[in-house]
Amino acid sequence: MTAFYKHTFRQTCIFLTIILILSTGKTSGSARNADIGQAREEFKTGRYTQCVESARKAILRGAFERDWWILKVESLMELGQYEEAASEIDMALLYHPYSIRLLKLGYTANLYNNRNSVANKMLSKIYQAANSRAVQNWDASEVVALGEVLLRLGAEPKTIIDQFYNRTLQIDPNCRQGYLAAAELAMDKQDFELAADKYRRGLGRFGDDPDMHCGLAGAFYHSDRIAMSKSLDAALL
Repeated sequence: MTAFYKHTFRQTCIFLTIILILSTGKTSGSARNADIGQAREEFKTGRYTQCVESARKAILRGAFERDWWILKVESLMELGQYEEAASEIDMALLYHPYSIRLLKLGYTANLYNNRNSVANKMLSKIYQAANSRAVQNWDASEVVALGEVLLRLGAEPKTIIDQFYNRTLQIDPNCRQGYLAAAELAMDKQDFELAADKYRRGLGRFGDDPDMHCGLAGAFYHSDRIAMSKSLDAALL
């Protein structure tokens, strides 16, 4: 990790995002209504075209909450429409310029579009956001996203899982991104038992979640093929 981002990690990420932000009691999911719940279900079950349309209609009605934009962009990326996804990110950032989740998506979308310079600008904006007063308005999912970015930049995995993912889940156990990020990091470190535990906890909190079931199947690959098959079946239901 460069000195530029070490400064972010040492001074902002641990102190501000963990002590200041999470102590405010903010929780993940800013757009709380039945419509977005339906759209989230469309995304989780792989109905990406429908999710894009649901998000488009909501935004046209004036629902500019961050989560609508995230659902739309993530669905577009799942459909391979990276050019449109990058354009939507530009629009979303006009309303939510300090959202780490949106900036992280913008980084990825621009990489897929071979716009490395624009992608790097997204990383710079993440640095700026993490060092601004806007952190006081972040919720738990933003803290998780920042941990994911720092991990990609070379931060110590144990620090990320302890200081970002685990502590986030202690304060906001309804942060779905926290379970997925912690489990995926455990999988990367080949700690399949820990990964399985995180996926199980996520399933206990959110019920039948295809991403959780699929991840759990992967965690069982080396130890329990029967359990793996059951998890895969559950993911496909």
